[in-house]
Amino acid sequence: MGKCMTVLFCFHFNEKNNGGVKSLLDMLEVFSEKGVRIIAAFPFKDGSAIEYLREQGVKVLYVPYTRWDYKLNASTTSKFKSFTCGRIKQIKTYIEALKFKKILREEKIDIVYTNTNTIFFGAILNAIYKIPHFWHVREFGDLDHGNGYILGFATFKKFVERNTTKMIVISKALKNYYESKGIPSEKMVTIYDDVSNEYFLNFNYEKFRSDSLNILIAGILQEGKGQIDVLKAFNELCKVGVEANLYIAGKGDESYTQKLGKYVTDNQLNEKVHFLGFVEDMNTLRKKMHIAVVASKSEAFGRVTIEAMLGGLVVVATDAGANSELIDNGKTGYLYPSGDYHKLYECIYKIQENRENMYETAVRAQKYAVQYTNGNCGMRIYQEMTKEI
Repeated sequence: MGKCMTVLFCFHFNEKNNGGVKSLLDMLEVFSEKGVRIIAAFPFKDGSAIEYLREQGVKVLYVPYTRWDYKLNASTTSKFKSFTCGRIKQIKTYIEALKFKKILREEKIDIVYTNTNTIFFGAILNAIYKIPHFWHVREFGDLDHGNGYILGFATFKKFVERNTTKMIVISKALKNYYESKGIPSEKMVTIYDDVSNEYFLNFNYEKFRSDSLNILIAGILQEGKGQIDVLKAFNELCKVGVEANLYIAGKGDESYTQKLGKYVTDNQLNEKVHFLGFVEDMNTLRKKMHIAVVASKSEAFGRVTIEAMLGGLVVVATDAGANSELIDNGKTGYLYPSGDYHKLYECIYKIQENRENMYETAVRAQKYAVQYTNGNCGMRIYQEMTKEI
């Protein structure tokens, strides 16, 4: 490579602890080490991710491009509003792309990278200026977040086929899903996410000697993440006399959060179920936990799974999405049928009876998870990008 590569990274969100944002920030460490000039674009003027990048000396641009996702379970009125605004959003993003020509030239941007499938600004830049575009898709959309595309999947498919150099997917499950939807296999490359080694925690057997079992489920509160199944399984545990506490970390959909709260109250679990809201310091929390449940109906990669493994927790996860790619059932964690809260209860009840085996499982899981802290994702994407310069 004859010159320093300049890459424009288009973010979809402005908060550092969002899963997709965290994964990108972890990846950027490799780009910095390789001498890549990083420019970050946000459709927001401030936020913790923006502050973090500026502290790292990264140039941050405010570009008011729009999202194009909507909630599939939204009311008819809300959907109508979304679709009505959809064309306006497309026009607004197209105008922003036209205005961006000067910045592309002045900053000598070589490549555009888009984070998540919720924004399409990078694809528009490719359509207008033919600049190489890498689209990092981290979600199913409909299966995990309950989201659809305002302009339709056919438009997304067209953008990938015509206006994307490579579509990066974060698991084999995700690649199979998009292949089944008609995205050409040769357009995609599967690269598992990087996870920062800051989540690696030292632990020993003493942690598992406590009589009371501490169970954690972390992530956005929404139907697809399965918190209600965890509550039902936890209720069964309490009924048979298991001494346990359930910690729910995260915030999200208001009506779903109210549904969870009502279940807790109706089943008199208020003293044993702890709604923590957004948690900044997950390491301190995980040090006190024994089991992490990943109850998603369809997990695209399972960043929380790897973080929990690194933190010395025993992971119990659904057999949906990428979980079976990350967990060797019975060795590095446990899988149960998605949506079957009784099987989840049985799984937790069985493994908590043997604390020594829990400890050994956690040790094996941590050793396995370390591979995701080696910067492989950033390095592979960097190598893909250098092919285009």
